[in-house]
Amino acid sequence: MARYSEEFKSTTVRKALLPDGPGAAAVAEEAGISLQTLYNWLRKMRGEVEMRMGSSDPKNRSMLEKQELLLESASIPTEQLGEWLRKRGIHEEHLKLWRSEIRETLKLRQSEARKELSEERKKVKQLEKELRKKDKALAEVTAIMVLKKKLEGIIFEPDGDR
Repeated sequence: MARYSEEFKSTTVRKALLPDGPGAAAVAEEAGISLQTLYNWLRKMRGEVEMRMGSSDPKNRSMLEKQELLLESASIPTEQLGEWLRKRGIHEEHLKLWRSEIRETLKLRQSEARKELSEERKKVKQLEKELRKKDKALAEVTAIMVLKKKLEGIIFEPDGDR
């Protein structure tokens, strides 16, 4: 039978992983375990706990994740924001950086969209111009064919006198 429950181990490791939390030595002393035991638990559980807590490196978060965190942070009262940030392993500076990053990305995409729209309009104008030329050529060919048939009718018309 295990000496410590998984819940106890998990809670202790979480405390040790808090970005602004107490140091490993303080956590180990508070829990009544040796520092080496805590390090063993950390090594074993670090990946799992980080995934559950969402405490991956703030720089490596996806744009969607950043946007969701920004939206969520906007609904947190100012006095609770610090605690909310600590739980997620981010700092207020990250939020500011993400806001500007998202704005820049949106501006760039908007600029790209305008450029693409302009190019598409040019293509449409070019295609319309080509279509008008082809319509004129088709009308000209049709007129020539009609005239040719009339001419053939006049030239090869059987004489009633012969």
